Amino acid sequence: MSLSRRQVLTGAAGFSLALPMLPSLLPRRAFASDPDAPQRFIAFGTEHGGIWQENLYPSESTLTESRSYVDWTIHRGDLNPTVRDGQTELSRVLRASSAVLTPSLVNKMNVLRGFDWPFYMGHHQGAHLGNPGRNSGNGSTAEYLQTVQRPTIDQVLAWSDRFYQDTSSIQERSLVIGRPWMSSGYSDPANQRGDIDALPAEFNSLSIFNRIFRDSGPASRKPVVDLVIEDYRRLRDSDRRLSSGDRRRLNEHMERLFELERRLNAERVCEDIPEPTESSLDVRRESGFSRSPERQIHAWQLMNDVLVAALACDTSRIATCRLTETFHTYAGDWHQDVAHEADQNTDDQDNMVQGNQRFFEGVFVDLIAKLDAVTTSSGTLLDHTLVQWTHESGPTTHDCMEMPIITAGSAGGMLSTGNYADYRDRRSPARTPSGARRVTAYTGLMYNQWLGTVLQTMGLPREDFERDGWGGYGIVHIGDDSWYPGNGRYGSSVLAVMGDRLPFIA
Repeated sequence: MSLSRRQVLTGAAGFSLALPMLPSLLPRRAFASDPDAPQRFIAFGTEHGGIWQENLYPSESTLTESRSYVDWTIHRGDLNPTVRDGQTELSRVLRASSAVLTPSLVNKMNVLRGFDWPFYMGHHQGAHLGNPGRNSGNGSTAEYLQTVQRPTIDQVLAWSDRFYQDTSSIQERSLVIGRPWMSSGYSDPANQRGDIDALPAEFNSLSIFNRIFRDSGPASRKPVVDLVIEDYRRLRDSDRRLSSGDRRRLNEHMERLFELERRLNAERVCEDIPEPTESSLDVRRESGFSRSPERQIHAWQLMNDVLVAALACDTSRIATCRLTETFHTYAGDWHQDVAHEADQNTDDQDNMVQGNQRFFEGVFVDLIAKLDAVTTSSGTLLDHTLVQWTHESGPTTHDCMEMPIITAGSAGGMLSTGNYADYRDRRSPARTPSGARRVTAYTGLMYNQWLGTVLQTMGLPREDFERDGWGGYGIVHIGDDSWYPGNGRYGSSVLAVMGDRLPFIA
C-alpha cells in the first residue's frame, strides 16, 4: 500500500476536508479482504463503567434478528441512529456531531453487549485485553489471579510472525499510551518466556512521533550495536560462572538488543511529515487539566494525530490506550462519589453519561474519522483496522458482567460492521434491583470469546494462543465468591463455545 504525504496529513489533521461517502449507496457489508494491506489494532480502555444499559446501548427495538446459540437466543439489528439538531445519536453516550459521525462512519461500527468475566476482581487494568491478573488485589479471587497472569492480546499480536509478517518499516511493534498496566508481556517476548510484566506507557505525543519517525538513527550506529551483541554472546557462551538466573537475564537483554538492531535497520518512511508543534504532555501539565474536558480531549486528539500517521506510514500497527481522565468538570472524588454511586443515583449516572459521551465524541470518533479519511487502494485506513473501546466494568462498577464493546473498522474485511449485537441470556437475571441499586444485569458469553475472536480476526490460529484446553483467550477461573452475581452461572455449554468466532460479526 502506497500513501502520499498529502494522504497522511489529510488523515492526521484535516479529516473534515475529505469527501464524505454517500450513505444511500452503502449496503451493510464488510470490505473484501485485501491480502496486500496489513491489519492494524487499536484498543481504548476507560475506567469504571457503571453506565445504565438504557444510556449506553441503542434501543432494544432495533434488535430485529435472532438465532439460537449456546442454550439461549441471541439478537442482532442494524445500527440505526437518529439525526437531529446536528447530532447523530445511537444512545445518550454514543452521540456526536453529525459533521463527523456520518451515516457511513456509523456503518463501520459495531456495538456489542453481553460479555462477562465469571469472577470478581475488584478494580482492574489488564482484563480489557486478557490479563485479569493485573488488578487491585481486592479479594481472594483477585489475589489468585495475580499469580496466573497472561500477556495481553496486543503483545500476543506484536510478537506474532503471522501478524507481523513484514517488519521492514516497523519502528515500534506496539505503542503503549496513556497510563500503564493495560498492556502486559513476557520479559523475553521474542521467545515468549520469562516473567509477565506491565509495559511502560507514554503520554507524550511529540516523544512518540520522534521515536517512530525521527529516531531511526544514522547507519553508523548499527555496528556499535553489533559489537555489544557480540560481547554479550561471548559472555553467555563462555563464562561458566553464570548462574541460570543470570543467563536468563542476559538472554532477555540480548533479545532487547536484537530488537533495537532491527529498529535501527528498519526502512525510513514518511520522513517529510513535519514535526508536531504541540505535545499532549504539555497540555496535561497545564493547570486545571484534571477538571477540563476540553483540554483532556485536546491532549488525546494530539495523540490521535500521531497514531494515524504511525498506522498510515506503517511504522507501527498496534496501539493500546488506557485513559484515566473523567472528561468532566467534577472536582470531588470521582471514584467514590460518582463511579461507586452511579448505579443508584440519577445525578451521578448523568455525570458518568456526560463524561463517557465526551470521550466517545472527542476521542473515539475523532480517531476513527481521521483513520477513515486516509484512503488506500482498497478502502480507507479504518477499513484495515480494528478499533475497540471497552470499559473496566459493566453497568455496575466492580461487576464485570454485560461488559460493553464498541468497535470500528472491519480489520480488512474480516468483520461485519454496522451491527448492534446482544449476546445475553435473558432467561434469568444475575443481578436485580435491590434497595437503591437500580441495575438489572444478565449473564452472557465469556469475554474470553471476544478476545479469541480478535486474535483469529488478525490471522492467528487458535493453536497459537489457546491454553490448558480452553477456547478463546485469557484466564478461565470460575472463582469462589458466592456473593458475586456471576458466581457459578456459567455452564459447560458457554465454556464449550469460547473458541468460536462470534456469530453475527465474524
